[in-house]
Parts: sequence; structure tokens; C-alpha cells
Amino acid sequence: MIDFAATCLLTAACSLLQIETGQTEPPQQPPAANPAFTWPTGEVGDALRTIGPDTEPAPEPTVVWPDDDRDPVWRDGAPWQRFGELLAKQAAGPLRLEELAELALVTLAQGRDEQAWRRLGELARRSPEAAAGILPRFFPGVPAGIGATRGGLPLALPEGIVLTPALPPPLGAPDPEFLLEARSMSMTALAIGSASCNFTVDLRTDGVDLRFETVRGTANARGVIPMPPGFKAHAEYADWDRQEQLGGAHPVTLDAAAEDPWRLWGRFKRAEAGAPTQAPRNRSGQREHAGLELHLDPEDPAHARLAGLADAIEIACGVLHPGKCA
Repeated sequence: MIDFAATCLLTAACSLLQIETGQTEPPQQPPAANPAFTWPTGEVGDALRTIGPDTEPAPEPTVVWPDDDRDPVWRDGAPWQRFGELLAKQAAGPLRLEELAELALVTLAQGRDEQAWRRLGELARRSPEAAAGILPRFFPGVPAGIGATRGGLPLALPEGIVLTPALPPPLGAPDPEFLLEARSMSMTALAIGSASCNFTVDLRTDGVDLRFETVRGTANARGVIPMPPGFKAHAEYADWDRQEQLGGAHPVTLDAAAEDPWRLWGRFKRAEAGAPTQAPRNRSGQREHAGLELHLDPEDPAHARLAGLADAIEIACGVLHPGKCA
């Protein structure tokens, strides 16, 4: 939620200065259908279908965006500054492929799945190879450095891997009200340990369903249930056993002898927003003249993580924050 609110604030700042942060290019001729993936309808799904079964993946770029608020890398605000640099470059013209891939991964790490998918879709339209190289980070949600093979499938995953899939790609234009659209994505031949399974993520109006249908072998893994923005977990289940820890990595048992798929199921409810969580529809005259102010509690454990946000706004928007004004 910290990253989501902060990046929305940065987006609002860019909007305030009328900076465009999106670039599009004509789609390429789609290759043969990739039987390993099933994507929802819509522009992003169409773009992802340009990744064919023989598409060779490009190398995955290095992204620095630690989950831990206490990580020393946050002290100098370097992740935020890099994010601001990428937005500023994108406003000036199309990013290089490796930069767009980096921006998509940073957006994913911030928990903004919908915008991350849109950036991945833009990347796929420009270079299916570059998109295939980072697709496993989105789905099935592998850690950095695992790598991809032909068609955007991850390389063989080790026993005990923790999967953090994104929500399925959006169907249409961004929804400012965060209304939920039921949608699904699936993949075949996901190899974990000595097992192979079909993996499906369903976003429904009352929850998120992760299904693992084992085709052969046995293996153990763990999975994290993604939640839509503006919602939080109400109850989570692993094979219908209610889990005490919400938002954690839950057990996944793959067994070809099992009669039913292994399921991780999460029910969600509306989260109470303690701060704005999306860019405003209209810019008020007061903001036009007074600008933006950031007030951080020095005792906040995320203070270091957010301290670089002002620098990111400065870089992305080309303005100075008061601490740097002479």
C-alpha cells in the first residue's frame, strides 16, 4: 500500500505538469499461437499473444526495489530516483527496450499489477523477445534471476519455490473506480521439482483463486495470493484449510495422483484507505498554484523508503522541492 499510494502521488505530480508517460507503437504481426498460455481478451492480452512458442527471451534487467523498508538501499532514495528517471525519459520519447522492461518490473514490484501489465504489453508489441524475458516474473511469479526459456516459460523451478503471481491482465481501459472485472489467465507445463502442472489464476468479484493441476510427478511449493488495489484479504485457504497468516506464502502440494487440483483461495474485502490511493480525476486550481507537499513522520518505519519520493517527483517533473531551493 505504501508503494501504491506513493506512486499514485508521483503520477498525480506528472499529471499536474501535463507530462505524458505512455508511448505506443503499431503492433507487430502475431506469430503462431503459444499453447503454453491463455490470456484474457483485450489490448494487453492481444499484445502478450505476440509471444510465440519459439520466441527466444531477452535477458532480464536488474531491478532494485527491496520489500524491506529497513533495507539500506532506501537511505539515499536511489530506487525512487531511478523510477523518476525512467518516467522522465518516457515522457521525452520511447524508452529503450531494456529500460521499458525495467520500468515494467519496478511497477510490478510496487504492487501496481494493472499498470505493470500495460507496460509489459507495450514491451511485447515492440519486442516479444524482451517481453518473454520478464514474463515469468508476472506469471507464474518467480523471483528475480530465475530466467526464462522459449515462449516466456520459466526455467525449471526448484522444490520449495515461492510463487507470487500478478493478477490477470486488465481487459480494457484503466478503471479509476477500481471496479473488479472477473478475468483469468492460465499456463501449462509449469515445471517445479520433479512435477509438472497446469496453473490458473482467476480474479472473481469475491476473491482470487489459484489452481494447480498436477500432470505428473510430485513436488512442494508455496504461493502468495495477489489482492486487487483497494482491497485486502479477509480469509485465505490452502486446499480448503483456513490459513492463520493473511498475505503470506501458503503451502502448495503437487501430486499427480490427487483427484482434484490444489487450490489457494483468498476472499477479500474493501480496504479502508488512510490516504489517497489513486490520481485525482481533476486538477484543482489550488494545486496548480501551491504545488504538492509531502509530510513524513520521522518515526515511521517507512520513512527512509519514502524520503526519496520528493527526488523522484523532481526528476520526473523537472521541478525543485523546497529542500533544494536556494
